[in-house]
Amino acid sequence: MLVAVDDVGAGHSNLERISLIRPDILKIDRSLCGKLGTDRCTEEVFAALAVLARKIGALVVAEGIETHRQAVIALERGADLLQGYLIHKPEPALSLQLEQARSSACSLAGYFREHMVQSINHNKIERRMHSILLDSMLSEIAITEQPAFQQHCNVQSALTRTSNVPTFWIIGAHR
Repeated sequence: MLVAVDDVGAGHSNLERISLIRPDILKIDRSLCGKLGTDRCTEEVFAALAVLARKIGALVVAEGIETHRQAVIALERGADLLQGYLIHKPEPALSLQLEQARSSACSLAGYFREHMVQSINHNKIERRMHSILLDSMLSEIAITEQPAFQQHCNVQSALTRTSNVPTFWIIGAHR
């Protein structure tokens, strides 16, 4: 038998109840999930609840998911399952139309995939720019302080130039 705690993050479903019941499933309340994408603090609370769930071996269900953005953030922050109008409106189990549910799931999967590809590409570009900047800074340092840089890694002098290059301190650990 599976045990679930409903409405986590609202009302009477507090942390003490979780420690007493030791649930298999934490259903994070729609009042928290509804703020995903608009409130950074709520997103961090959601993520913390997901980490707690992992540590006690419980699954996380995000309730009240109505937009693709909420779904993506919930999944990024640790949700295992989504529940809400975005997925399907509530219906009696017998009348559930599997094709419609499958279509909703495929649409969400495509949106999530596109989001992740964009996120990965953005991170690649950002890392590439950081690498170029670091290479440029190191070559400026090597050219300006070449003798001291090559002979002593513990140089503690500022680079001074007449250009707009900022001042850097090189503090090495070589003794």
